[in-house]
Amino acid sequence: MKVWRYLNKQQKCSIDNVLDIILKSKGLSYDDFIDCKCNISDPSDFYGMSSLVSRLNLAIERFEKICIFGDYDCDGVTATVMLYSYLSKKNIDVMYMLPSRFEGGYGLTNDVIDKIKSYGVSLIITVDNGISAYNEISYSNSVGIDVIVTDHHKIPEKLPPAVSIVNPHLNDSGFKDFAGVGVVFKIIQELEKDNLSLDDLIKEYGDLLSIGTIGDMVPMVGENRYLVKRSFEYFSQTKRPGVQVLLEGSSFGDMDGSEISFGIAPKLNACGRIGSAETATKLLLSSSISEARSFLKIALEMNESRKSLCNSIFEEVEKEIYEKKLYNNRIICAWSENWNHGVIGIAASVICNKFGKPCFLFSVQGEESRGSGRSIPGFDICDHLSKCQEFLTKFGGHPMAAGANIKSENLEKFNEKFLKIANDMPLYYIDIDCVIDPENISVEILNEINKLSPFGSENLEPIFAILNVTLVRVVSIGSGKHIRIVFKKNGKIFESTMFGVPFSDFLFSPGDIIDLAVRLKKNFFLGRESAVIHVVDVKLSEIDSLKFALDERIFENFILGIDPLPDDCIPSRDDCIQVFNCIRNLSSFRIEKLYSLMKNKIRPAKIFLILEIFDELKIFSVTRNCENYRISVKSKEKVNLNESLILKKAMLKNEI
Repeated sequence: MKVWRYLNKQQKCSIDNVLDIILKSKGLSYDDFIDCKCNISDPSDFYGMSSLVSRLNLAIERFEKICIFGDYDCDGVTATVMLYSYLSKKNIDVMYMLPSRFEGGYGLTNDVIDKIKSYGVSLIITVDNGISAYNEISYSNSVGIDVIVTDHHKIPEKLPPAVSIVNPHLNDSGFKDFAGVGVVFKIIQELEKDNLSLDDLIKEYGDLLSIGTIGDMVPMVGENRYLVKRSFEYFSQTKRPGVQVLLEGSSFGDMDGSEISFGIAPKLNACGRIGSAETATKLLLSSSISEARSFLKIALEMNESRKSLCNSIFEEVEKEIYEKKLYNNRIICAWSENWNHGVIGIAASVICNKFGKPCFLFSVQGEESRGSGRSIPGFDICDHLSKCQEFLTKFGGHPMAAGANIKSENLEKFNEKFLKIANDMPLYYIDIDCVIDPENISVEILNEINKLSPFGSENLEPIFAILNVTLVRVVSIGSGKHIRIVFKKNGKIFESTMFGVPFSDFLFSPGDIIDLAVRLKKNFFLGRESAVIHVVDVKLSEIDSLKFALDERIFENFILGIDPLPDDCIPSRDDCIQVFNCIRNLSSFRIEKLYSLMKNKIRPAKIFLILEIFDELKIFSVTRNCENYRISVKSKEKVNLNESLILKKAMLKNEI
């Protein structure tokens, strides 16, 4: 169960105090944050900037051919387009090249360098990659090609032998959390310091900067937030046809970042995941609307294909989770020869969000497997990968997302160790910024909330709690993929939407008193604005989510052999009879509702164990889906509970 952590439960928010409550809970200053005040870093102070400028100027003087080598994701593509557009305007002999997920994979390779050399290139500039390419850059030097590295990823123990390295994490001070496209923007700022103001640069490149920064999910604070927020002021004035067609239908006046994170970025990323990132690059470099639309059409087709592949992987992994009871593990790890490695990261994210646990998926490709993982706040998945590196041929990433290559024969060994070292896994928390009454939800309060935008990592969109409402009805929408939740509070009826939850998985009943964790959004229809409620999570009002989650962890620790069960979690025969009588006529239920039906007399850890015993003894066929259980009677014969191996294990706790 996800834990609702209230940052401020004492005060209910209204239009007059909503910003003060949220900012106070985040420890932020109103003037600095709302006015977006921050110290803009001086690119002249960046490590390696002076040597970059010197080598680039030398290349210009010598009429050298330059190759920009990017990456296949949204950040890498926008960084490539930004630098290519800038250098092209200077009439510099420049080309670009992007890697392929399916041929060579991420980053520079010797084969790529040979191909670049065949074009007569004498200088490579990497964007959004290169910091870990020690061997490849050594090879490039040996064949007579200099390399400038511009990157934002984690600094390795040994820096590559490049003529210049610009990575903000090498800087002594200042803001360091730029995306790859942000690093390129700072380089252009330095190159144009005597010609163009920061405002001029934002007008020219702010669209690309914002798309790449939001798309790469870097922290949306400090200079990132300032530059993106300023860029939003000029989106409606973009001269880039590719961005114009991507933004068709968006409302420029109310941009908060979601248009990019849920609209634009997935379309650009889909190109590199399914086909070639060249499509996304040509889309952004298009010189006319008609040309841009032709590339957008391809990108949209790839995005639909990406969705289909992702759904297929998700369903396959979900089935394996239930069959093998992987939901008890700290981390969900799975692999298959049938999965497209370009989309396993998205599928891992969906699994992570649904089950509240980190997920790592591998696409098996013969002797080598390629994996992608997603995590929950508080669990550094990249750091934990490093503790298993004896099994990995390559790995890297961030605390919340990482990738790895591994010899297929080592998958089982990796999985065993990866699970073992994850015993310190934190609970999954949903941070509730404040409580709100539904009658206070309005366009006006949304206007106040949107002053906190653009939202992103470390500046998450606020989540509000609507407490003690009566469920009226639930309606299936969106071809059965989503639901509309109708509820009542103080005699008034309200509607909300919960995405990604089918009607069959929503096991609350009309009349239940529930709490809703929600985000508030603006809806534009027929020229009218309205405030809408998007539900993030639902629970019975009477349930203490922390107490419940801790009991679930006690049960998991027992199943995984980490800790014995406390004495008061070992069920008696009477406990089992009470649970049996409560569920015998049910076909499905939520575990928290069962706890409520039992008048909270049997603690959750004990209920989890009893259901496991029933399944083991084939009293019921029990299928678990997160907090949902589906059961069917398997045997009407009397059984001896003492025959349960699980119960024996619980009672012989010293032998665990």
